[in-house]
Amino acid sequence: MLKIRKPSQLNTIIDPDILKLVTLRLYQLDTTLTTPMIIMEQGDSLSDIEKELGFPILTNLFDDISYPNPDFVRFCEALEDHGGCYEMLFLFSDGDDAMEIFIPQGWRRSVALVDVFSFCRHGPLNLNPIPSQ
Repeated sequence: MLKIRKPSQLNTIIDPDILKLVTLRLYQLDTTLTTPMIIMEQGDSLSDIEKELGFPILTNLFDDISYPNPDFVRFCEALEDHGGCYEMLFLFSDGDDAMEIFIPQGWRRSVALVDVFSFCRHGPLNLNPIPSQ
C-alpha cells in the first residue's frame, strides 16, 4: 500500500495511468495533504484498506447493512471507474478532511479483494463524478 501526501512521493507510483490521476488529484486538492491518498498494491487485502481508513467500506456505518445485501447503500462520496483503476473518495467533514483510495484493476482476480472489486463494479457508479481535469 502506497501512501501519498506530497508531490515528492509521486515517484513511488509505478503505473503511469495511476500516476497521472494521483498527480492531478494531488494538485486539485492541495499540495500537502493531512490524510494520504492510498494506492492499493498487489497483496493488500480488504482488512488492510479498512485498517488504514479506520472503518469498514463494505458495511454502512449508519445502518450496519453490508454489501451485497440489496438494501446496502455505500457511503463513499464518489466511486469512479477510470478503466485502469477504481477511485473511491471519502469525505469526513465539510473541510479538507478526506481520503482517496485508488484500486488498480490489473489484478482484479486477487482473492483478497474479490468483494471490493465486486462492490466497485456493481455499485451505482458516478453518482458524484470526480472532475478529471
